[in-house]
Amino acid sequence: TASITNDGNAAFTDVPLRLLVLDAQSGEVVDEFAHTVTSLAQQETAELQRTWYADVPAEGIYVTSLVAVFPQGERPLDFLPFSVRERFELGMSFTAPGEVLVLMDPAECSADAVDVTVTPPTLMVPGDVLDISVYDGQGALLDSERHQVGVESLPLNTAIGAGLDLSITALQADVLALRAQFDGFVAEARIVVALQRAGDTHVYESGLFPLDCNSSTANDTLFRFSPQPMDGAQAESAERLALERALTEAGWRYHIVTSANAFETELASGAYSMAALFNARVKLPEALQHTVQNTVANGLSLLASGAHDMRNGRLTDALGIKIRGKLPKATGWEWQDGWLDAGDNHLDNAAFPLRVETTTAEARAVFSQRGKGKGAPPTAVAHADYGYGHSVFMAFDVLAEMVAEGDARHEPGSAEAWLLASLDHLRPEGSAPEARSTQQVNLQLSDSGEGGWVVLALQVPAGYTLMDAGDARLFGDTLYWPAQLAAGGTLAGHFTVRLPDSAGPTLWQPQVQLYRPDAGWLDYGQLDFVLDVVPATTY
Repeated sequence: TASITNDGNAAFTDVPLRLLVLDAQSGEVVDEFAHTVTSLAQQETAELQRTWYADVPAEGIYVTSLVAVFPQGERPLDFLPFSVRERFELGMSFTAPGEVLVLMDPAECSADAVDVTVTPPTLMVPGDVLDISVYDGQGALLDSERHQVGVESLPLNTAIGAGLDLSITALQADVLALRAQFDGFVAEARIVVALQRAGDTHVYESGLFPLDCNSSTANDTLFRFSPQPMDGAQAESAERLALERALTEAGWRYHIVTSANAFETELASGAYSMAALFNARVKLPEALQHTVQNTVANGLSLLASGAHDMRNGRLTDALGIKIRGKLPKATGWEWQDGWLDAGDNHLDNAAFPLRVETTTAEARAVFSQRGKGKGAPPTAVAHADYGYGHSVFMAFDVLAEMVAEGDARHEPGSAEAWLLASLDHLRPEGSAPEARSTQQVNLQLSDSGEGGWVVLALQVPAGYTLMDAGDARLFGDTLYWPAQLAAGGTLAGHFTVRLPDSAGPTLWQPQVQLYRPDAGWLDYGQLDFVLDVVPATTY
Protein backbone atom coordinates (compact mmCIF):
# COMPACT_ATOMS: atom_id res chain seq x y z
CA THR A 1 0.00 0.00 0.00
CA ALA A 2 1.37 3.40 -0.95
CA SER A 3 0.13 6.99 -0.94
CA ILE A 4 1.41 10.08 -2.72
CA THR A 5 0.54 13.72 -1.95
CA ASN A 6 0.91 16.70 -4.26
CA ASP A 7 2.83 19.34 -2.26
CA GLY A 8 3.64 21.36 -5.40
CA ASN A 9 2.18 24.57 -6.81
CA ALA A 10 0.11 23.00 -9.59
CA ALA A 11 -2.03 19.99 -10.34
CA PHE A 12 -0.66 16.83 -11.90
CA THR A 13 -2.38 14.75 -14.58
CA ASP A 14 -1.57 11.30 -15.96
CA VAL A 15 1.55 10.62 -13.93
CA PRO A 16 2.85 7.06 -14.42
CA LEU A 17 4.07 5.28 -11.30
CA ARG A 18 6.13 2.13 -10.97
CA LEU A 19 5.94 -0.01 -7.80
CA LEU A 20 9.05 -2.23 -7.79
CA VAL A 21 10.12 -5.20 -5.70
CA LEU A 22 13.94 -5.48 -5.70
CA ASP A 23 16.44 -8.03 -4.45
CA ALA A 24 18.49 -5.87 -2.08
CA GLN A 25 21.70 -7.78 -2.70
CA SER A 26 21.67 -8.00 -6.49
CA GLY A 27 19.46 -5.03 -7.30
CA GLU A 28 17.43 -7.28 -9.62
CA VAL A 29 13.80 -6.33 -10.17
CA VAL A 30 11.80 -9.26 -8.82
CA ASP A 31 8.37 -7.89 -9.69
CA GLU A 32 6.84 -4.68 -11.00
CA PHE A 33 3.39 -3.07 -10.90
CA ALA A 34 2.31 -0.10 -13.03
CA HIS A 35 -0.14 2.59 -11.93
CA THR A 36 -1.20 5.91 -13.43
CA VAL A 37 -2.42 8.85 -11.35
CA THR A 38 -4.96 10.41 -13.69
CA SER A 39 -5.45 13.58 -11.64
CA LEU A 40 -3.83 14.95 -8.49
CA ALA A 41 -4.69 18.50 -7.35
CA GLN A 42 -2.64 20.54 -4.91
CA GLN A 43 -2.53 18.95 -1.41
CA GLU A 44 -4.56 16.00 -2.73
CA THR A 45 -3.49 12.44 -1.78
CA ALA A 46 -3.86 9.33 -3.94
CA GLU A 47 -3.51 5.79 -2.70
CA LEU A 48 -2.67 2.57 -4.51
CA GLN A 49 -2.59 -1.06 -3.38
CA ARG A 50 -1.15 -4.11 -5.08
CA THR A 51 -0.80 -7.74 -4.02
CA TRP A 52 2.58 -9.38 -4.40
CA TYR A 53 3.06 -13.13 -3.83
CA ALA A 54 6.49 -13.71 -2.34
CA ASP A 55 7.59 -16.47 -4.69
CA VAL A 56 11.23 -15.92 -3.75
CA PRO A 57 13.79 -17.68 -1.55
CA ALA A 58 13.11 -17.21 2.14
CA GLU A 59 15.47 -15.39 4.52
CA GLY A 60 16.32 -12.82 1.82
CA ILE A 61 16.23 -9.03 2.18
CA TYR A 62 14.13 -7.14 -0.36
CA VAL A 63 13.09 -3.56 -1.08
CA THR A 64 9.84 -2.22 -2.43
CA SER A 65 10.32 1.13 -4.21
CA LEU A 66 7.78 3.63 -5.54
CA VAL A 67 9.01 5.55 -8.59
CA ALA A 68 7.32 8.37 -10.52
CA VAL A 69 8.03 8.60 -14.26
CA PHE A 70 8.38 12.22 -15.51
CA PRO A 71 9.36 13.40 -18.99
CA GLN A 72 12.73 14.41 -17.57
CA GLY A 73 13.25 10.93 -16.09
CA GLU A 74 12.29 8.72 -13.17
CA ARG A 75 12.19 10.04 -9.62
CA PRO A 76 12.22 7.68 -6.62
CA LEU A 77 9.55 8.76 -4.14
CA ASP A 78 10.01 6.28 -1.29
CA PHE A 79 11.27 2.81 -0.47
CA LEU A 80 10.70 0.18 2.23
CA PRO A 81 13.09 -2.69 3.04
CA PHE A 82 11.64 -5.97 4.30
CA SER A 83 12.60 -9.60 4.78
CA VAL A 84 10.84 -12.76 3.61
CA ARG A 85 10.58 -15.73 5.92
CA GLU A 86 9.43 -19.30 5.36
CA ARG A 87 5.64 -19.46 5.38
CA PHE A 88 5.47 -23.10 6.46
CA GLU A 89 7.19 -24.72 9.43
CA LEU A 90 7.57 -28.50 9.45
CA GLY A 91 7.89 -30.71 12.51
CA MET A 92 8.49 -34.48 12.44
CA SER A 93 9.06 -37.12 15.13
CA PHE A 94 9.15 -40.89 15.72
CA THR A 95 6.81 -42.67 18.17
CA ALA A 96 5.61 -46.23 18.71
CA PRO A 97 2.85 -47.31 16.28
CA GLY A 98 -0.46 -46.13 17.73
CA GLU A 99 -3.11 -48.11 15.85
CA VAL A 100 -5.01 -51.17 17.09
CA LEU A 101 -5.44 -54.18 14.79
CA VAL A 102 -8.86 -55.73 15.50
CA LEU A 103 -10.11 -59.18 14.42
CA MET A 104 -13.89 -59.63 14.41
CA ASP A 105 -16.38 -62.02 12.85
CA PRO A 106 -17.82 -60.83 9.52
CA ALA A 107 -21.22 -59.12 9.59
CA GLU A 108 -24.22 -61.16 8.54
CA CYS A 109 -26.70 -59.22 6.43
CA SER A 110 -27.58 -58.42 2.82
CA ALA A 111 -27.07 -54.98 1.31
CA ASP A 112 -28.66 -53.43 -1.77
CA ALA A 113 -26.45 -50.34 -1.94
CA VAL A 114 -22.97 -49.20 -1.01
CA ASP A 115 -22.08 -45.60 -0.21
CA VAL A 116 -18.59 -44.75 -1.43
CA THR A 117 -16.42 -41.83 -0.38
CA VAL A 118 -13.46 -40.96 -2.59
CA THR A 119 -10.61 -38.89 -1.14
CA PRO A 120 -8.11 -38.19 -3.94
CA PRO A 121 -4.57 -37.01 -3.16
CA THR A 122 -5.51 -33.46 -4.11
CA LEU A 123 -8.34 -31.03 -3.51
CA MET A 124 -11.11 -30.69 -6.08
CA VAL A 125 -11.55 -27.05 -7.11
CA PRO A 126 -13.92 -25.16 -9.44
CA GLY A 127 -13.20 -26.01 -13.05
CA ASP A 128 -12.16 -29.61 -12.40
CA VAL A 129 -14.11 -32.24 -14.33
CA LEU A 130 -14.81 -35.66 -12.77
CA ASP A 131 -15.54 -38.71 -14.90
CA ILE A 132 -16.66 -41.61 -12.69
CA SER A 133 -17.16 -45.15 -14.00
CA VAL A 134 -18.06 -48.44 -12.32
CA TYR A 135 -17.16 -51.90 -13.68
CA ASP A 136 -18.05 -55.43 -12.65
CA GLY A 137 -15.54 -58.15 -11.77
CA GLN A 138 -15.11 -59.09 -15.44
CA GLY A 139 -14.36 -55.51 -16.50
CA ALA A 140 -17.74 -54.73 -18.08
CA LEU A 141 -18.85 -51.08 -17.77
CA LEU A 142 -22.01 -50.86 -15.66
CA ASP A 143 -22.55 -47.10 -15.35
CA SER A 144 -20.77 -43.74 -15.59
CA GLU A 145 -21.38 -40.14 -14.55
CA ARG A 146 -19.66 -36.79 -15.28
CA HIS A 147 -19.58 -33.72 -13.04
CA GLN A 148 -17.96 -30.31 -13.46
CA VAL A 149 -16.96 -28.88 -10.09
CA GLY A 150 -18.54 -25.54 -9.29
CA VAL A 151 -20.90 -25.63 -12.28
CA GLU A 152 -23.42 -28.44 -11.86
CA SER A 153 -25.57 -29.03 -8.79
CA LEU A 154 -25.76 -32.31 -6.88
CA PRO A 155 -27.04 -35.00 -6.46
CA LEU A 156 -26.50 -36.14 -10.04
CA ASN A 157 -27.68 -39.30 -11.80
CA THR A 158 -27.84 -38.76 -15.55
CA ALA A 159 -27.76 -42.41 -16.66
CA ILE A 160 -29.36 -45.58 -15.28
CA GLY A 161 -26.76 -48.33 -15.06
CA ALA A 162 -27.10 -51.98 -16.09
CA GLY A 163 -27.20 -54.08 -12.91
CA LEU A 164 -25.69 -51.25 -10.87
CA ASP A 165 -26.78 -47.61 -10.83
CA LEU A 166 -24.14 -45.05 -9.87
CA SER A 167 -25.04 -41.57 -8.60
CA ILE A 168 -22.97 -38.64 -7.32
CA THR A 169 -24.52 -37.57 -4.03
CA ALA A 170 -22.21 -34.84 -2.69
CA LEU A 171 -18.89 -33.10 -3.24
CA GLN A 172 -16.58 -31.13 -1.01
CA ALA A 173 -13.07 -29.95 -1.77
CA ASP A 174 -11.50 -33.02 -0.17
CA VAL A 175 -14.10 -35.76 -0.63
CA LEU A 176 -16.47 -37.08 -3.30
CA ALA A 177 -19.55 -39.04 -2.18
CA LEU A 178 -21.11 -41.71 -4.42
CA ARG A 179 -23.84 -44.32 -4.10
CA ALA A 180 -23.82 -47.65 -5.94
CA GLN A 181 -27.34 -49.15 -6.01
CA PHE A 182 -27.50 -52.72 -7.33
CA ASP A 183 -30.12 -55.31 -8.20
CA GLY A 184 -28.56 -58.37 -6.57
CA PHE A 185 -27.02 -59.89 -9.71
CA VAL A 186 -23.66 -58.08 -9.44
CA ALA A 187 -21.35 -59.64 -6.85
CA GLU A 188 -18.44 -57.19 -6.91
CA ALA A 189 -17.40 -54.00 -8.62
CA ARG A 190 -14.62 -51.45 -8.92
CA ILE A 191 -14.75 -47.68 -9.36
CA VAL A 192 -12.53 -45.47 -11.54
CA VAL A 193 -12.40 -41.69 -11.03
CA ALA A 194 -10.72 -39.56 -13.71
CA LEU A 195 -10.03 -35.96 -12.65
CA GLN A 196 -9.39 -33.57 -15.56
CA ARG A 197 -7.59 -30.34 -14.70
CA ALA A 198 -5.95 -27.80 -16.99
CA GLY A 199 -5.50 -30.34 -19.78
CA ASP A 200 -4.14 -33.09 -17.50
CA THR A 201 -6.02 -36.22 -16.42
CA HIS A 202 -5.37 -37.99 -13.12
CA VAL A 203 -6.91 -41.46 -12.68
CA TYR A 204 -7.73 -43.05 -9.30
CA GLU A 205 -8.97 -46.63 -9.25
CA SER A 206 -10.37 -48.73 -6.42
CA GLY A 207 -9.84 -52.45 -6.12
CA LEU A 208 -12.75 -54.86 -6.43
CA PHE A 209 -15.13 -54.57 -3.49
CA PRO A 210 -17.95 -56.97 -2.55
CA LEU A 211 -21.50 -55.67 -2.76
CA ASP A 212 -22.59 -56.83 0.68
CA CYS A 213 -22.32 -55.84 4.33
CA ASN A 214 -18.62 -56.69 4.44
CA SER A 215 -17.63 -54.22 1.75
CA SER A 216 -16.17 -51.96 4.44
CA THR A 217 -13.30 -54.46 4.63
CA ALA A 218 -12.26 -53.36 1.13
CA ASN A 219 -11.30 -49.85 2.27
CA ASP A 220 -8.05 -48.27 1.18
CA THR A 221 -6.59 -44.80 1.56
CA LEU A 222 -8.50 -43.28 -1.38
CA PHE A 223 -11.79 -45.21 -1.32
CA ARG A 224 -14.04 -46.06 1.63
CA PHE A 225 -17.13 -48.26 1.34
CA SER A 226 -20.16 -48.19 3.64
CA PRO A 227 -22.85 -50.80 2.86
CA GLN A 228 -26.53 -49.88 3.09
CA PRO A 229 -28.50 -53.02 3.99
CA MET A 230 -31.90 -54.13 2.78
CA ASP A 231 -35.03 -54.09 4.94
CA GLY A 232 -33.53 -51.68 7.46
CA ALA A 233 -31.15 -54.24 8.98
CA GLN A 234 -27.94 -52.93 10.51
CA ALA A 235 -25.07 -52.77 8.04
CA GLU A 236 -22.68 -54.01 10.70
CA SER A 237 -23.38 -56.15 13.72
CA ALA A 238 -24.41 -54.21 16.81
CA GLU A 239 -21.16 -55.31 18.46
CA ARG A 240 -19.03 -53.83 15.71
CA LEU A 241 -20.97 -50.57 15.84
CA ALA A 242 -20.53 -50.44 19.62
CA LEU A 243 -16.78 -51.08 19.32
CA GLU A 244 -16.25 -48.51 16.58
CA ARG A 245 -18.21 -45.90 18.51
CA ALA A 246 -16.24 -46.52 21.70
CA LEU A 247 -12.84 -46.44 19.99
CA THR A 248 -13.67 -43.37 17.93
CA GLU A 249 -15.02 -41.39 20.87
CA ALA A 250 -11.94 -42.31 22.92
CA GLY A 251 -9.60 -41.16 20.15
CA TRP A 252 -8.19 -44.58 19.24
CA ARG A 253 -7.06 -45.30 15.70
CA TYR A 254 -8.00 -48.80 14.61
CA HIS A 255 -8.15 -51.17 11.67
CA ILE A 256 -10.79 -53.94 11.65
CA VAL A 257 -10.39 -57.17 9.69
CA THR A 258 -12.82 -60.10 9.48
CA SER A 259 -10.68 -63.01 8.28
CA ALA A 260 -7.63 -64.91 9.49
CA ASN A 261 -5.78 -64.19 6.23
CA ALA A 262 -6.34 -60.44 6.53
CA PHE A 263 -5.28 -60.51 10.18
CA GLU A 264 -2.08 -62.39 9.31
CA THR A 265 -1.23 -59.94 6.51
CA GLU A 266 -1.77 -56.88 8.67
CA LEU A 267 0.09 -58.32 11.65
CA ALA A 268 3.08 -59.17 9.43
CA SER A 269 3.28 -55.54 8.30
CA GLY A 270 4.64 -54.53 11.71
CA ALA A 271 2.45 -51.41 11.63
CA TYR A 272 0.63 -52.25 14.87
CA SER A 273 1.84 -52.26 18.45
CA MET A 274 -1.52 -53.59 19.69
CA ALA A 275 -3.95 -56.31 18.58
CA ALA A 276 -7.44 -57.17 19.85
CA LEU A 277 -9.25 -60.48 19.26
CA PHE A 278 -13.07 -60.51 19.39
CA ASN A 279 -13.56 -63.47 17.05
CA ALA A 280 -16.06 -66.19 17.90
CA ARG A 281 -16.44 -67.86 14.49
CA VAL A 282 -13.15 -66.98 12.80
CA LYS A 283 -10.43 -69.38 13.95
CA LEU A 284 -6.76 -68.57 13.62
CA PRO A 285 -4.67 -71.43 12.20
CA GLU A 286 -2.30 -72.92 14.75
CA ALA A 287 0.74 -71.61 12.91
CA LEU A 288 -0.70 -68.10 13.06
CA GLN A 289 -1.47 -68.51 16.75
CA HIS A 290 2.18 -69.37 17.36
CA THR A 291 3.16 -66.29 15.33
CA VAL A 292 0.91 -64.09 17.46
CA GLN A 293 2.35 -65.53 20.65
CA ASN A 294 5.91 -64.94 19.43
CA THR A 295 4.98 -61.40 18.40
CA VAL A 296 3.68 -60.74 21.91
CA ALA A 297 6.97 -62.03 23.31
CA ASN A 298 8.72 -59.50 21.06
CA GLY A 299 6.65 -56.56 22.30
CA LEU A 300 3.09 -56.74 20.90
CA SER A 301 0.25 -55.82 23.29
CA LEU A 302 -2.67 -58.28 23.01
CA LEU A 303 -6.27 -58.07 24.21
CA ALA A 304 -8.62 -61.08 23.87
CA SER A 305 -12.25 -61.38 24.88
CA GLY A 306 -15.19 -63.71 24.44
CA ALA A 307 -17.49 -66.19 26.14
CA HIS A 308 -17.06 -68.80 23.40
CA ASP A 309 -14.87 -71.86 23.71
CA MET A 310 -11.19 -71.01 23.39
CA ARG A 311 -10.84 -70.94 19.60
CA ASN A 312 -7.28 -69.68 19.90
CA GLY A 313 -6.01 -72.12 22.51
CA ARG A 314 -2.36 -71.77 21.50
CA LEU A 315 -2.38 -68.21 22.86
CA THR A 316 -2.94 -69.20 26.49
CA ASP A 317 0.75 -68.93 27.37
CA ALA A 318 0.86 -65.33 26.15
CA LEU A 319 -2.40 -64.63 28.03
CA GLY A 320 -1.16 -66.36 31.18
CA ILE A 321 -4.36 -68.43 31.61
CA LYS A 322 -6.01 -71.82 31.11
CA ILE A 323 -9.67 -72.31 30.15
CA ARG A 324 -11.52 -74.71 32.47
CA GLY A 325 -15.08 -74.56 31.12
CA LYS A 326 -18.06 -72.25 31.74
CA LEU A 327 -19.54 -70.34 34.68
CA PRO A 328 -23.33 -70.77 34.50
CA LYS A 329 -23.91 -69.13 37.91
CA ALA A 330 -21.95 -65.93 37.25
CA THR A 331 -24.01 -62.78 37.81
CA GLY A 332 -21.46 -59.99 37.42
CA TRP A 333 -17.90 -58.96 38.01
CA GLU A 334 -16.06 -57.09 40.72
CA TRP A 335 -12.93 -55.05 40.01
CA GLN A 336 -9.88 -55.88 42.09
CA ASP A 337 -7.44 -53.41 40.58
CA GLY A 338 -7.08 -49.66 40.33
CA TRP A 339 -7.23 -49.35 36.55
CA LEU A 340 -10.54 -47.56 37.17
CA ASP A 341 -12.19 -46.22 40.32
CA ALA A 342 -15.24 -48.39 39.73
CA GLY A 343 -17.50 -50.72 41.62
CA ASP A 344 -19.35 -53.84 40.58
CA ASN A 345 -21.15 -54.54 37.33
CA HIS A 346 -23.88 -56.97 36.35
CA LEU A 347 -23.59 -59.42 33.48
CA ASP A 348 -26.33 -58.45 31.05
CA ASN A 349 -25.58 -60.87 28.22
CA ALA A 350 -27.14 -64.36 28.32
CA ALA A 351 -23.95 -66.18 27.27
CA PHE A 352 -22.12 -67.89 30.13
CA PRO A 353 -18.64 -66.51 30.76
CA LEU A 354 -15.55 -68.70 30.81
CA ARG A 355 -13.99 -70.31 33.86
CA VAL A 356 -10.38 -69.15 33.81
CA GLU A 357 -7.41 -70.38 35.81
CA THR A 358 -4.51 -67.96 35.91
CA THR A 359 -1.02 -69.35 35.42
CA THR A 360 1.30 -66.36 34.98
CA ALA A 361 -1.44 -63.71 34.79
CA GLU A 362 -2.84 -61.64 37.64
CA ALA A 363 -6.58 -61.23 38.17
CA ARG A 364 -7.78 -57.66 37.73
CA ALA A 365 -11.48 -58.50 38.14
CA VAL A 366 -13.38 -61.53 39.47
CA PHE A 367 -16.86 -62.91 38.89
CA SER A 368 -19.61 -62.89 41.48
CA GLN A 369 -21.86 -65.97 41.45
CA ARG A 370 -25.19 -67.17 42.79
CA GLY A 371 -24.82 -69.33 45.85
CA LYS A 372 -21.65 -69.98 47.79
CA GLY A 373 -18.70 -70.81 45.62
CA LYS A 374 -15.70 -72.74 46.85
CA GLY A 375 -12.22 -71.28 46.83
CA ALA A 376 -11.17 -67.96 45.38
CA PRO A 377 -13.64 -66.10 43.13
CA PRO A 378 -13.13 -67.00 39.42
CA THR A 379 -11.15 -64.57 37.28
CA ALA A 380 -13.06 -62.20 34.99
CA VAL A 381 -10.17 -60.05 33.68
CA ALA A 382 -6.51 -61.13 33.71
CA HIS A 383 -3.34 -59.23 32.93
CA ALA A 384 -0.04 -60.90 32.01
CA ASP A 385 3.49 -59.93 31.06
CA TYR A 386 4.93 -62.20 28.38
CA GLY A 387 8.46 -61.56 27.20
CA TYR A 388 8.62 -57.94 26.13
CA GLY A 389 4.86 -57.79 25.55
CA HIS A 390 1.71 -57.60 27.66
CA SER A 391 -1.76 -59.07 27.41
CA VAL A 392 -5.27 -58.72 28.85
CA PHE A 393 -7.89 -61.49 28.73
CA MET A 394 -11.58 -60.83 29.40
CA ALA A 395 -13.40 -64.06 30.19
CA PHE A 396 -16.74 -62.74 28.98
CA ASP A 397 -18.04 -61.23 25.73
CA VAL A 398 -17.23 -57.61 26.43
CA LEU A 399 -18.76 -56.41 23.14
CA ALA A 400 -22.06 -58.18 23.85
CA GLU A 401 -22.04 -56.55 27.28
CA MET A 402 -21.45 -53.15 25.68
CA VAL A 403 -24.46 -53.64 23.40
CA ALA A 404 -26.64 -54.76 26.32
CA GLU A 405 -25.57 -51.76 28.43
CA GLY A 406 -27.11 -49.27 26.01
CA ASP A 407 -27.12 -45.79 27.54
CA ALA A 408 -25.38 -47.11 30.65
CA ARG A 409 -22.18 -47.56 28.68
CA HIS A 410 -20.75 -44.29 30.05
CA GLU A 411 -21.21 -45.28 33.68
CA PRO A 412 -18.13 -46.00 35.82
CA GLY A 413 -17.35 -49.69 35.81
CA SER A 414 -19.25 -50.38 32.59
CA ALA A 415 -17.94 -52.94 30.13
CA GLU A 416 -17.05 -50.14 27.72
CA ALA A 417 -15.14 -48.26 30.42
CA TRP A 418 -13.14 -51.36 31.26
CA LEU A 419 -12.43 -52.21 27.65
CA LEU A 420 -10.99 -48.73 27.16
CA ALA A 421 -9.11 -48.94 30.46
CA SER A 422 -7.57 -52.25 29.36
CA LEU A 423 -6.46 -50.74 26.07
CA ASP A 424 -4.98 -47.73 27.85
CA HIS A 425 -3.09 -50.08 30.16
CA LEU A 426 -1.72 -51.94 27.13
CA ARG A 427 -0.79 -48.77 25.27
CA PRO A 428 2.93 -49.03 24.52
CA GLU A 429 5.37 -46.49 25.81
CA GLY A 430 7.53 -44.57 23.41
CA SER A 431 10.68 -46.31 22.27
CA ALA A 432 13.86 -45.06 20.69
CA PRO A 433 13.88 -45.16 16.87
CA GLU A 434 16.29 -48.07 16.61
CA ALA A 435 17.53 -49.33 13.27
CA ARG A 436 15.26 -52.08 11.81
CA SER A 437 12.42 -51.18 14.22
CA THR A 438 8.89 -50.15 13.20
CA GLN A 439 8.00 -46.57 14.07
CA GLN A 440 5.14 -44.18 13.53
CA VAL A 441 6.18 -40.89 11.93
CA ASN A 442 4.20 -37.87 13.11
CA LEU A 443 4.34 -34.63 11.17
CA GLN A 444 2.93 -31.15 11.55
CA LEU A 445 2.84 -28.44 8.91
CA SER A 446 2.17 -25.00 10.42
CA ASP A 447 1.05 -22.18 8.14
CA SER A 448 1.99 -18.70 9.32
CA GLY A 449 0.37 -17.21 6.22
CA GLU A 450 -3.16 -16.53 5.04
CA GLY A 451 -4.27 -20.18 4.95
CA GLY A 452 -6.18 -21.75 2.08
CA TRP A 453 -6.02 -25.04 0.21
CA VAL A 454 -2.73 -26.86 0.70
CA VAL A 455 -1.39 -30.28 -0.29
CA LEU A 456 1.62 -31.83 1.46
CA ALA A 457 3.28 -34.62 -0.52
CA LEU A 458 6.02 -36.91 0.80
CA GLN A 459 8.05 -39.77 -0.63
CA VAL A 460 9.53 -42.09 1.98
CA PRO A 461 13.34 -41.85 1.82
CA ALA A 462 15.46 -44.73 0.54
CA GLY A 463 16.15 -47.38 3.16
CA TYR A 464 12.74 -46.98 4.81
CA THR A 465 9.80 -49.32 4.16
CA LEU A 466 6.26 -47.95 4.30
CA MET A 467 4.20 -50.26 6.53
CA ASP A 468 0.97 -48.29 6.83
CA ALA A 469 -0.17 -45.04 5.21
CA GLY A 470 -1.92 -43.91 8.41
CA ASP A 471 -4.13 -40.91 7.69
CA ALA A 472 -2.35 -40.08 4.43
CA ARG A 473 -3.69 -40.78 0.96
CA LEU A 474 -1.31 -43.15 -0.79
CA PHE A 475 -1.07 -42.80 -4.55
CA GLY A 476 1.78 -44.55 -6.31
CA ASP A 477 4.76 -44.26 -3.98
CA THR A 478 3.79 -40.87 -2.54
CA LEU A 479 1.86 -39.96 0.61
CA TYR A 480 -0.50 -36.97 0.35
CA TRP A 481 -2.24 -34.80 2.93
CA PRO A 482 -4.67 -32.31 1.33
CA ALA A 483 -6.23 -29.78 3.70
CA GLN A 484 -7.99 -26.45 3.87
CA LEU A 485 -6.13 -24.42 6.48
CA ALA A 486 -7.25 -21.36 8.34
CA ALA A 487 -4.81 -18.48 8.64
CA GLY A 488 -2.14 -19.65 11.06
CA GLY A 489 -3.55 -23.20 10.93
CA THR A 490 -1.77 -26.55 11.23
CA LEU A 491 -1.95 -29.76 9.21
CA ALA A 492 -1.19 -32.93 11.20
CA GLY A 493 -0.51 -36.39 9.80
CA HIS A 494 0.98 -39.78 10.63
CA PHE A 495 2.15 -42.98 8.92
CA THR A 496 4.21 -46.02 9.89
CA VAL A 497 7.58 -47.15 8.50
CA ARG A 498 10.22 -49.75 9.13
CA LEU A 499 13.52 -48.02 9.76
CA PRO A 500 16.74 -48.69 7.80
CA ASP A 501 19.20 -51.41 8.77
CA SER A 502 21.82 -48.89 9.84
CA ALA A 503 21.73 -45.90 12.18
CA GLY A 504 22.26 -42.30 11.18
CA PRO A 505 20.46 -39.11 10.17
CA THR A 506 17.97 -39.11 7.28
CA LEU A 507 16.84 -36.10 5.26
CA TRP A 508 13.08 -35.95 4.67
CA GLN A 509 11.96 -33.59 1.89
CA PRO A 510 8.19 -33.14 1.62
CA GLN A 511 6.77 -30.91 -1.09
CA VAL A 512 4.00 -28.32 -0.65
CA GLN A 513 1.44 -27.16 -3.19
CA LEU A 514 -0.81 -24.11 -2.80
CA TYR A 515 -4.02 -23.18 -4.57
CA ARG A 516 -4.66 -19.60 -5.67
CA PRO A 517 -8.00 -18.88 -7.34
CA ASP A 518 -6.33 -16.50 -9.78
CA ALA A 519 -3.48 -18.86 -10.71
CA GLY A 520 -4.55 -22.41 -9.85
CA TRP A 521 -2.20 -24.88 -8.17
CA LEU A 522 1.33 -23.63 -7.54
CA ASP A 523 4.41 -25.42 -6.24
CA TYR A 524 5.46 -23.76 -3.02
CA GLY A 525 8.62 -25.82 -2.85
CA GLN A 526 10.51 -28.30 -0.71
CA LEU A 527 10.84 -28.38 3.08
CA ASP A 528 13.79 -30.18 4.64
CA PHE A 529 13.78 -32.02 7.95
CA VAL A 530 16.31 -34.43 9.50
CA LEU A 531 15.35 -37.41 11.67
CA ASP A 532 17.93 -39.56 13.46
CA VAL A 533 17.90 -43.38 13.65
CA VAL A 534 19.83 -44.82 16.59
CA PRO A 535 21.74 -48.13 16.60
CA ALA A 536 19.70 -51.26 17.29
CA THR A 537 19.91 -52.72 20.79
CA THR A 538 21.63 -56.09 20.93
CA TYR A 539 20.89 -58.70 23.57
